[in-house]
Amino acid sequence: MNEVNLRTAADKYIARYAVDNGMVLVTNNMVDFSRLYARRKLHPGLIFLQCAAAEIFSEARQATLLGIALDDMLQNDLVQEAIRINLIEVDGQELVWQLTRRLLPDS
Repeated sequence: MNEVNLRTAADKYIARYAVDNGMVLVTNNMVDFSRLYARRKLHPGLIFLQCAAAEIFSEARQATLLGIALDDMLQNDLVQEAIRINLIEVDGQELVWQLTRRLLPDS
């Protein structure tokens, strides 16, 4: 969001910009953006990157999770849906994660 001067913008402006420009939004702020997108009749989709243990949630691991979510998105359209990918733990070099999808807003 740096490129369009939205880095410090309120969540509602970021959501509006993403929807108006057909962009899938990637965030870790599931509570606020779920609420904002639930008000939208149509949106291109959301990806939530989540982890309960901040010490294992490095940028490199977030990038890996995003890659997994994007692979899923390429196989199944994301319009009107949210993907949540949750890093559960790191087992050696392996990431243990869970990916879920849901309609947003719920039907």
